Amino acid sequence: MLGYVLARIGQSAIVLLAVFSLVFWGVSILPADPAAIFVAKGEGYFNPDIVAQVKAFYGYDRPLWVQYFAQLNQVLHGHFGFSLSSGQAVTDRIGGVIGE
Repeated sequence: MLGYVLARIGQSAIVLLAVFSLVFWGVSILPADPAAIFVAKGEGYFNPDIVAQVKAFYGYDRPLWVQYFAQLNQVLHGHFGFSLSSGQAVTDRIGGVIGE
């Protein structure tokens, strides 16, 4: 029984890692720049200096493999970052919905 439970936990960990990887790399290959979209806020124009600051703040200016492992480390520690739309911590937003 213990072997079965450990096998299922291992399978679940592999599936979660695969899903995280697919989502990360899938979003990474999109042609849109999330920092530019965030700064423009739908108005169609933006200041390149502010875009560079936003990229540095969120780590979008680092190589993709560095971003991948940094975000994987954050997820494993329960830190899901900040929402670009509201500026709130994602864990606070999730906790607010679950806590209701």
